Amino acid sequence: MQIKQILIIEPNKDQQNYLSKTLKEVGNFEIKIFSDYKLALVYLEEATTDLLIANYSLEKNKTLNHILQKHTQISKIPCIIYDTQYDENILKEILSWNLIDFLPMQMSSFELKKALMLGKKRTFIKKYNSQLFNDYIFVRAGKDIKKLKISD
Repeated sequence: MQIKQILIIEPNKDQQNYLSKTLKEVGNFEIKIFSDYKLALVYLEEATTDLLIANYSLEKNKTLNHILQKHTQISKIPCIIYDTQYDENILKEILSWNLIDFLPMQMSSFELKKALMLGKKRTFIKKYNSQLFNDYIFVRAGKDIKKLKISD
């Protein structure tokens, strides 16, 4: 699967423009931008996305973690998360997500491009590995492990 559709959840217009501009420099993506996470959730009920880029702190006293606890389908989407509080506490909370990268709010265009390239590579590796072992099973034979075709 290639990254074609990107969903951005960011309340600040300047940050939205920065992300959109940087993503357009990297590739030809269909980008959907929401300033309100509730609208993004409504969108995700009807549509799919290949990558979520989101500000961790979306509202006062409400973080992306609060939202994901109620809407677990979002935590399965590969994501790039950023925040002004770039610290270990947030990292611990988001490690269980399908995380590609965790960036500071004032990320450089290089950092965002790097995260995007890592995401592309990760999806390629996942696809390759699933195809590689899709037709095989591994069976213990004594002290050895044998790879057998399912058709055999």
